[in-house]
Amino acid sequence: MDYSAENATVTELAWSALVSGLELVHNGAVKKGRSPMPHYVSLLRYTAQGIAKVKESPSRLDAARKVAESMGGKVHSWWLTMGHHDAVLVAEFPSDEACAKFMLSVGSLGNITTQTLRAFSEAEYRKIIGSLP
Repeated sequence: MDYSAENATVTELAWSALVSGLELVHNGAVKKGRSPMPHYVSLLRYTAQGIAKVKESPSRLDAARKVAESMGGKVHSWWLTMGHHDAVLVAEFPSDEACAKFMLSVGSLGNITTQTLRAFSEAEYRKIIGSLP
C-alpha cells in the first residue's frame, strides 16, 4: 500500500497510519514506530469565534501541542479538511482521562468543538477479537 500524501485522502492516510503502527509527520511522510500509549482521532469544527480568528489558529495549534506534552501526550498530526469537519487531529495520551482533560481544556477556549475517537492499533484489535467468546 502506498502511504504517500498524493495518493490518499487525509482520512485514509491518518487511519492507515494508525492501524498499521506508522506515525505521520507534518509533511505527509510516514515513519515506522509504534508507541505504547493509546491513540485518539479527533474531528474538529471551528466555532463562530474560531473561524472569526482563524489567522490565529496556527499559534493555537502550537500552544495545544505544548499542553498535550505537559499532560504526557503528543500530537502526531493535524490536518485541515474539507467537508463536515474542519480538521483532524491524531494524538496519543497516557490514558482516556488525560485525553479528555486535554480536549476539554482546548474546547473550553471556545474556538473549536471536538468529537474524539479512541483508536485501537492492529495488535490491540487482534487481541480484542481474539478474546471474543
